[in-house]
Amino acid sequence: MKREYLELQQVSTHNLKGFDLKIPLNALVLITGPSGSGKSSLAIDTIAQEGKNRLLKILNYDKEFYVTTSYQATFSSSMPPVFALAQGVRNWFPYKTVGEFLGLVKVLEVLFLLEGEVFCASCGAFNRVHSISQVISWYETLKEGTKFYFLVPLLEITPKAIEYLVSQGFVKYLIDDREIDLSEEQLPQSFKEVFLILDRMVKEGKGRDRLVENLRISFSLSNGRFFLKTTEGLQAQFSLRPVCFRCGSILPVGWSYCKTCGGRGYKQKVACDTCDGLKLREEVLKSRIGDFSIEEILRLDLKNFKEFLSRFSEIKGLDTFIKSLLYKLEQAEFLEIAYLSLSTPVFKLSVGEKKLIEVLQVLTADLTHCLFILDEPTLGLEVEQRVKVLEFLKNLVKKGNSLLVVEHDPFFIYEADFIIELGFEGGEKGGYLVKADFNPLYFEKNCTLTSAYFSGEKRIVKKEKTRETEILEFSLPLGRVKILSNRINLIYGRPGSGKTKVFHQLFEFLVNQDKQVVFSDLSVFRRKEDWVIQYLNLWDLLREVLSQLPSARVKGLTKKHFSFTSKEGVCVGCKGKGKKIYKEEETVIEVLCEECLGKRLSLEVLNLEYKGFKIFEVLDFTIEEAFQVFSNLPKVKEKLMHLIDIGLGYLKLSQEVQTLSGGEKSRLSLIKNLTEKKQVEYVFLEFPFEGLHLEDINRLHQWIEKMVAKPMTFIILETNPLALFLADFLTEVKHQKIIFQGFFEDWLKAQPETLKEKFAFYQRFVAKF
Repeated sequence: MKREYLELQQVSTHNLKGFDLKIPLNALVLITGPSGSGKSSLAIDTIAQEGKNRLLKILNYDKEFYVTTSYQATFSSSMPPVFALAQGVRNWFPYKTVGEFLGLVKVLEVLFLLEGEVFCASCGAFNRVHSISQVISWYETLKEGTKFYFLVPLLEITPKAIEYLVSQGFVKYLIDDREIDLSEEQLPQSFKEVFLILDRMVKEGKGRDRLVENLRISFSLSNGRFFLKTTEGLQAQFSLRPVCFRCGSILPVGWSYCKTCGGRGYKQKVACDTCDGLKLREEVLKSRIGDFSIEEILRLDLKNFKEFLSRFSEIKGLDTFIKSLLYKLEQAEFLEIAYLSLSTPVFKLSVGEKKLIEVLQVLTADLTHCLFILDEPTLGLEVEQRVKVLEFLKNLVKKGNSLLVVEHDPFFIYEADFIIELGFEGGEKGGYLVKADFNPLYFEKNCTLTSAYFSGEKRIVKKEKTRETEILEFSLPLGRVKILSNRINLIYGRPGSGKTKVFHQLFEFLVNQDKQVVFSDLSVFRRKEDWVIQYLNLWDLLREVLSQLPSARVKGLTKKHFSFTSKEGVCVGCKGKGKKIYKEEETVIEVLCEECLGKRLSLEVLNLEYKGFKIFEVLDFTIEEAFQVFSNLPKVKEKLMHLIDIGLGYLKLSQEVQTLSGGEKSRLSLIKNLTEKKQVEYVFLEFPFEGLHLEDINRLHQWIEKMVAKPMTFIILETNPLALFLADFLTEVKHQKIIFQGFFEDWLKAQPETLKEKFAFYQRFVAKF
């Protein structure tokens, strides 16, 4: 069969250098390259965006449609439907539960309406609420000629109430299982159970119309409650309204939510006192489907919920939907997250658990001939789960799908069908198509940065250190933790193991002990309009100098005129936004401000010169270029030098921080926090290898080694297998307990042979000296 390709020409999105590319379909295609080389620009910002635009054109076929894009490329081939999963994990609503996210609660709600028994808070009875079609269906199952009673329970079982019904012509009753005609007999002095015999019926030609008429009458007599009982003893109980069959009390209608929390389940991450985080009213939680109460079902883990749900896989109309959910639950077991309960809220999930659920949700959609685009699917996953995700992706290809994955894990690269490498560096020095070829042709000649690591020509270098150093021990809620002073300490474990808790508890303990601690915190990237130069507070340092320039003083410019937010400083044309926004029908169009060309400041400031460069040009400097110009300013020089050492020298000063990858943000945050403290004892890094190529990891590790020598103590939370070989001391967490503390070599000796083999693959990329 002739292979099909996705063909692109003149790909120039962001820093991509206008190359042509043919990407094979129905294959596992991997994109790799150093940070800032343009991987996400190609996969997400170009290919995924084109797929989105093509879909929008179809959906808006009946009206004029404008497509505005920031990508630049020509597509000369057809394209499968595209599903993209960008880098990192989405900011899900924190109180959304696993069951809600995976669609399990929704099917549970439908099952409750069809098969549920509603709990009556007044008498404790369980009731089913039926539709007329369900009554008709029961009738249709009877054989022709079958005789049966239409029995109605009374709203009030008193002699006076019965006497009134007799006066209205309703004279036949079933009293304590004895048929009595009260027009001929007296009502017994004592009785326990009474039913009005509304009709004696036969399954025959016009019986259905007669049944429907009896249903109508039952609404006025008993709020739609009745028994159908054959003379052979077969019987069925029906309620056409949400009314208790036993006592007549009104029942909660459908899937009603807790009134205390309004269905949120939590407030400030504390479970609601009324529903205990389950979000439903007490009557609903006590109701049941089959042998389980709704509360018990919501507390089931995914594995046991699969067993529960399989009982209902043959329900007409729901069978296809339920079978798709059962497949999703099977894959949850394969990915080893079936221990999660339906009621677990998002805020309690680890990064790895979120990533696995996201992968599970997207890749179990049971679609074929689609193009799935994934950016860093291994985030937060340890080695065995990485292997399983890879197997998961390969199975999608076998089903006829195409996979385009941005990834740096060496095992993924080694197993890919086709490899695209971008480079040669990041930023303006990146964006080149270095090589694109099928495996194993890609690895021939080892002419790329990545293949050089596979051949052993390049390796991540780890400096051997003596083990003789001070061991510090701390008592935390999850146990006693040991760390090596002035060394690299790794906290490791599977998603959901509790490693993040240990990491944060250790951080809080040291802060409370008034230790000088730095934390790489990604939550601080909230201001969308911030540039790198603002985020690092470099602009505050520079405007102190720039406002003192003779040319600035002559014009009467003060520090306010160098502000991106003050009325004195911002561009008049765009009010400091750097762009103008127009609305054309339902389309929002953003264009660069023609006055400041996106630089946001007034022309007076932008035209000032420093060392022969206009401020306009300065804002376009990369970190490396800025270091050459501002090396005479000590505080500025320190920050810029750290950024270059850590591998971010290609970033532009005026680059928006929201456009950065997770790995870039992590390192940027680290340098910002590190350089704003006079003295640092401990540095905490959370998933520092996220989104990093082998070369980036090498540079980051060398920088960390330099900081350790100052000295500083590093505590790293990471699941990347390479981190185990680069750390000096390991703490493993499992099932919320610390199960190992010591050196990696000792830990590896105790692991199963299968795991040792997996780690042996990664060990080849690290060299010790």
